[in-house]
Amino acid sequence: MSNQYRQNAGRRQQNQHNPSMPDPRVLDKGFTENQEVLLDSYARKWGEFLAGKKLKKAQIRRFYRDIKAIESRIQDDGDFGRNKQLIAMLKAKAAYATARQDASAPPEFRELMDAAVKHAKHDWDQFKGFVQFFEAVVAYHYAEARD
Repeated sequence: MSNQYRQNAGRRQQNQHNPSMPDPRVLDKGFTENQEVLLDSYARKWGEFLAGKKLKKAQIRRFYRDIKAIESRIQDDGDFGRNKQLIAMLKAKAAYATARQDASAPPEFRELMDAAVKHAKHDWDQFKGFVQFFEAVVAYHYAEARD
């Protein structure tokens, strides 16, 4: 067995116990490309990672509720542009959640939200993809979280 193979095997084993943060740059192409990958493996990585970082179910549920409320509002009034500021506010809410003294959300959650909102605020299709992605993250988080 080569040294390279042993080193890679060791890293894989270490990552199973201490997963590294998924790369937010995966979202650089937005939510309309590679949706299957985003909704399956990438959302799973984030859900498991955030559960490992002890993000509480109540905290992620709060964000999910806000996202679904924005989606409903856009559908009701039919004007995506008038609601862009609500989508942009998700970044501020994530910053607040990670900066509070009791830090109810890990700093990596803010990185995820910053990368996601960057694309979600562009148009309705991107936002719908974001809603589906976040729903998948929540589902995988619930499967792993212990609180």
